[in-house]
Amino acid sequence: MQIFIYHFFLRIYHILISIASLFNKKAQQWKDGRNATKALIKNNSLQKMSGCIWIHASSLGEFEQARPMIEKIKNTNSTKKIVVTFYSPSGYEIRKNYDLADMVMYLPYDTGTDIKLFIDQLNPSCVIWVRYEFWINTLKYIHQKNFPVYLISASFRDEQVFFKWYGDIFKNCLNYFTKIFIINDSSKKLLEEIGIKETILCPDTRMDRVQSIAHSNTQNKNIENFLVNKNCILVAGSTWQADIDILFPFINNHPEYAYIIAPHQINENTLSYIETKLTIPNIRYSLIENKESIFESVLIIDNMGMLASLYKHGKYTYVGGGFGVSVHNVLEAVVYEKPVMFGPHHKKQYECSILLERNVASIVYTSKEIEDYITAMENDKTMYTQKCATAKQYITENIGGTEIIYEQIKSTI
Repeated sequence: MQIFIYHFFLRIYHILISIASLFNKKAQQWKDGRNATKALIKNNSLQKMSGCIWIHASSLGEFEQARPMIEKIKNTNSTKKIVVTFYSPSGYEIRKNYDLADMVMYLPYDTGTDIKLFIDQLNPSCVIWVRYEFWINTLKYIHQKNFPVYLISASFRDEQVFFKWYGDIFKNCLNYFTKIFIINDSSKKLLEEIGIKETILCPDTRMDRVQSIAHSNTQNKNIENFLVNKNCILVAGSTWQADIDILFPFINNHPEYAYIIAPHQINENTLSYIETKLTIPNIRYSLIENKESIFESVLIIDNMGMLASLYKHGKYTYVGGGFGVSVHNVLEAVVYEKPVMFGPHHKKQYECSILLERNVASIVYTSKEIEDYITAMENDKTMYTQKCATAKQYITENIGGTEIIYEQIKSTI
């Protein structure tokens, strides 16, 4: 009965996507991308990837978790073919030309015919899924074909479907994984309670990725020009409207500082909203190219892909999303050993709880709390220094996940 309901909702979802594609660009990309994958299957084009390592990431964030694994595999097995699949256009559109992958495409629909032909043609030596997404038919067929399949950088919470009375089909699909690499003890305990014992505790590969970015010392002359003779007090990344609404009263009241704002969605409506909320001089990143003198106090990032290297420029950091579904990638900010703020919805990100416990992070609800948080540390340098030192210690304790995973799976690569 549960599998029938699952297929029913899959069908409904596909119909809704088709309808949405008539007026929504992202839905159109989602539909077109899967049609492109279907064409590859029909033409038997995937057979040239036979024996590959297949890595699936839901979106861009999950790809960044997979990236250290891809780099490790290519560094040790340079001739090994790697195929990357995405579920979301926000991942595929940005990384479709990723140079270490031999092929990048959308994951097919989770239906019997499409996914079986896809897997048969790929004939992977091993399969790596990142963090979450549990497509039942896909995982079941991988298991039936006896391909080793690993879930990496995973975490689980007791409110998830696996641990509910109605979640048997999802609970069962966890048994399809050869090993599950989990990032915290609470997840390990939850899985053991439902009989899942093939687990290994190791750090999140995201930490390896963000540390790699932090150590790359990427130089950006445009950013450097913007910051000349300025004190950049705050970098705010992945911001939504609710984040903007509590950040900007502080920003507008302190024109003596400089700020970098990177919205989560890059479109004209979002950028215009930010500009209308600012009462101090501001400029978009696309307008500062080759500009010698930049007097504006606020730099608005209007492109994708820069955020991870921007947090280093601020004395304090803010990560958006905490007034919506969940805070975005806090590790991108913390890796620079700076205090971090975010909104209240953070439980989906395990590291947020740890950073709060260690007093590196702070939840903010209002603009006044942002004001109080920054003012307190500006007046107490010891407090600021302690938070930075604790952030550094957390980073040191949580690197090396990529190496642990590789040592466990290398025999199947």
